[in-house]
Amino acid sequence: MKAKCRPMQGKWHEMNRKQRRETMRKIQSDDLRLEVVHPDAAGIDIGNESHYVAVPPNRDSQPVSRFGCTTAELKAMAQWLKQCGIRTVAMQSQQSNPCPKDGGQHLATQQHLFGGPVPSTQN
Repeated sequence: MKAKCRPMQGKWHEMNRKQRRETMRKIQSDDLRLEVVHPDAAGIDIGNESHYVAVPPNRDSQPVSRFGCTTAELKAMAQWLKQCGIRTVAMQSQQSNPCPKDGGQHLATQQHLFGGPVPSTQN
């Protein structure tokens, strides 16, 4: 049997202010740290108009940056990731064809960044 991550989630709207405050206090007091498996990884949220990129907080004074979808902006993203010492990325996209303006240039940017072919996760 799987344990629910947040058992009160479905009942939040039924709780009064005091119950909500107590629940939030409990959540905030819990140790929610995760083990770092890939310290040189970044996360990219791919969008139609822009990409949001996050690097570990100790790599840049502004660890979350926004980049557009043009080739020049994607190359700037790759350069920034290199400067931050990033060696791998996790990419997330809700669209079937991210950044249609450049038709999949995000993979070309990854190839430029990492110097070789990028394995595809699409079926």
